[in-house]
Amino acid sequence: MKNEVKFSVVIPTRNREIPLKNLLSKIVDQTLLPNEIIIVDSSDIRQSSYETNEFIKYVHTDERSAAKQRNIGMNTVSADVQVLFFLDDDTNPSSTYFEDMLRTLMSLNAIGVSGLAINPEKMGRIKPRGLRGFIKKMFFLDSNMDGKLLISGVGIPVRKKNNGIIEVDWLIGCSCWNFQKIKKLRFEDDFVGYSLGEDVIFSVQARKLGKLFVNSNIILSHLELPQTNINILEQNYMWVYYRFRLSKHINNKIAFYPAFYLSILPKLFFSLINVPRRPIISIKQISGLTLGLINIFRDIFA
Repeated sequence: MKNEVKFSVVIPTRNREIPLKNLLSKIVDQTLLPNEIIIVDSSDIRQSSYETNEFIKYVHTDERSAAKQRNIGMNTVSADVQVLFFLDDDTNPSSTYFEDMLRTLMSLNAIGVSGLAINPEKMGRIKPRGLRGFIKKMFFLDSNMDGKLLISGVGIPVRKKNNGIIEVDWLIGCSCWNFQKIKKLRFEDDFVGYSLGEDVIFSVQARKLGKLFVNSNIILSHLELPQTNINILEQNYMWVYYRFRLSKHINNKIAFYPAFYLSILPKLFFSLINVPRRPIISIKQISGLTLGLINIFRDIFA
């Protein structure tokens, strides 16, 4: 397929030289090559080997934030680029990944599309079932409907492979966008580190400009290397505090607030009852959820 669309790939990375080189080798082998690759690197050591490659724009930054690094990448994209891809540095795309994604984006006249990012070493998320599934649905933590953003701000991924193209409310971080339509949008630039939930908030803003789709026939291997595993306390804090940021971007705020707070209750409850069995993990979970709520109330009454 002839590359008639100018597209760029933005890759945020940190201290992962070998996985990044593996990803770049996969990009070179694609049936369609991007016009530019933008590496936004917050590694402790600057990787000067990338700076002389005309195919690659290399930016080193002290901003250790996936959200901020994606923003830096967007600011670096050439003005005439039509389509923008975001890829994580620990992904392993098939040789037709760009071609398949571009075809999906263009044929649907979509604002953004993604495939399914699947870790081959982990079991994928399943639809809610049994008593635990019932509780999750009652407290706006899960749904049988894939690709939906619940009124609590919890994003439900597309879970079934090879199920065609599905219109969705949000896209995962590894995604493909009509750059000319979304180039004024930005990720939350005060999110730090792993920046949990930045993809959902970006998607909510983008969806006001056009439709989002997931092509479940496109599978992206996402290794989720150990370095990405963040502290349990930090993860729970982000899950509360960062998710609350959706309130700035949604229209139905009256429904959002009660659903948001209800969604936290079962996580607190199960963490509390698990203290005797898993004291360290449970206390970190409770601490993270509590800190998130404290910061929300601090912002509200500041």
